Amino acid sequence: MNIKGFTTLLLASAVACAGAGYLSWRKVSQSSELKPEFATFLPIVTAKTDEVARIDLITATYKLQMVRSGDNWVARDRGDYPLRNVAVGSLITSIAAMKPIEPKTSVASSFSAIGVSESDSEKGGAMLSFALKDGSSAGGVIIGKRSSAMSYDPLGGTFVRQPGNSQAWLVQGTAALPFEFAGWFDETPNYPSPQVRRVRISQDGKAIFDAIKENDFYRSAKTDEGAPVAFDYVNDSVVKKVSAALVSGTFEDIRPIGQMSLGASSRQVRYDLADGLVIVIEVVEANGAKWLRFKADALPGSDAANKAKQITERQAGWAYKVATTRINALSIPLEELTTPPLEREGPQGGMPQGMPQGMPPGFPAGMPQGMPLGGLQQAFPQGLPPELLQQLPPEVLQSLQQQGAPGGQAGAPK
Repeated sequence: MNIKGFTTLLLASAVACAGAGYLSWRKVSQSSELKPEFATFLPIVTAKTDEVARIDLITATYKLQMVRSGDNWVARDRGDYPLRNVAVGSLITSIAAMKPIEPKTSVASSFSAIGVSESDSEKGGAMLSFALKDGSSAGGVIIGKRSSAMSYDPLGGTFVRQPGNSQAWLVQGTAALPFEFAGWFDETPNYPSPQVRRVRISQDGKAIFDAIKENDFYRSAKTDEGAPVAFDYVNDSVVKKVSAALVSGTFEDIRPIGQMSLGASSRQVRYDLADGLVIVIEVVEANGAKWLRFKADALPGSDAANKAKQITERQAGWAYKVATTRINALSIPLEELTTPPLEREGPQGGMPQGMPQGMPPGFPAGMPQGMPLGGLQQAFPQGLPPELLQQLPPEVLQSLQQQGAPGGQAGAPK
């Protein structure tokens, strides 16, 4: 390479380096210039995380006012119901740790596309405002959608905007916001179905159902001394739906009982658990909807007594709004709990009135009480035995004769 060519190459390299250096400087300069504009409140929250005393949150589905009370956080707009301290703490630190990366749109009509509209009905967005212990404002932020372009970043990226500011931003980091309202609170009492040993139901203050589980199957508690109600048949699969209502511990809203206009209690479901703990769920009408109340009990001095005390102290005085599916499981009609599927759904209807309750000789072992007429024909396809026909009432014999059942004439009383 001659001297002229080398000199040209050297000059080109110098220009390239200078250009790269300028771009690098400009990027840093822009960041340092733009960062304060975005982060007028972030330095306060970052430097005074322990000073944050109030957070107002608006999402697409709920509003929540979180207030520091001593060392704990409570929901001020829910009668100071205790919040999960770790959930609130994670939210504060995650917001304070966000780092601006670049400005995005400043066109108001484009805000909804990235979830930073100020409307509280904006899907996927959340608007937060912070206040310190001295009552001063620490600013606010609208948390929008996550950036797919930053999915490679372990911290992720989020679109955000300050309320009242026309500039939206992309920041490094994500807000630790629970997916649902219930994520801010400890769950209500919930236990897996296998722990349930007995289910008792009262309707309008009157006991209407009582079933005990043995070998994983529910049966009538009529043989137990002191059982308030008795049924010949218990539909095991339906009762297990009632048991499943104790599994979930989440809720959609909560209110102090004293702030509600309660109607009459429609149903109480009592669950006796294997460890001696008793959980009672009461369905009540309030504010045009159905809510739940929880009670707990146990034998004094038993291992379950402390659990019952803790549940009572936390849940007493509160009403919980839950999913409709759970309300339906707690409100299953009595006839579905106590009627055999064939009798409830079959074309023959129930057992004809006057059918003898005792099983006559010749019935197969284990034949259920209250078998419908069609069941008799299936059990004796070759014809009913004479000893059974002697015990059938006239109206049953007449029905058999009309249907042409084998044996319907044999042994019929004249």
